[in-house]
Amino acid sequence: MLLGLLAAANVLNNRVARRWAPLTSAVATGALLLVARHEGLTRPELGFRGTRRGARIGGGLAAGVAAVYAAGVVLPRTRPLFHDERALSPSRRRVLEEALVQVPFGTVLLEEVGFRGVLPALLERELPARTAVAASAALFGHFSS
Repeated sequence: MLLGLLAAANVLNNRVARRWAPLTSAVATGALLLVARHEGLTRPELGFRGTRRGARIGGGLAAGVAAVYAAGVVLPRTRPLFHDERALSPSRRRVLEEALVQVPFGTVLLEEVGFRGVLPALLERELPARTAVAASAALFGHFSS
């Protein structure tokens, strides 16, 4: 059932109704969390542990990436690498929608909850931890392509 839910959300988000991906992903994520609750998964099993430490590490890494991009744009030698006509054609509103709504809620939310939370936690009940993570990663790769 879980893989069917992930597959259906993938098809809807990437083939049928791309603009509706945030809504589809929110509904699918809610369904995944209901499955997790029904199966008795705990917050730590879903990966919710050390959230402050994770936020600090993630924030630091994001700042590092932003610094590298900023340096790349500022340096004349690397600036041409950042010119992409695809980024110039959408309106500013569309770019903001893509960056602030479509990507985080239409893509990342479902992927993180599904492939880094619920799926590996359920697989880990039947498989060794490393095998469960590898299987979840392989399924993520399959669904992402």
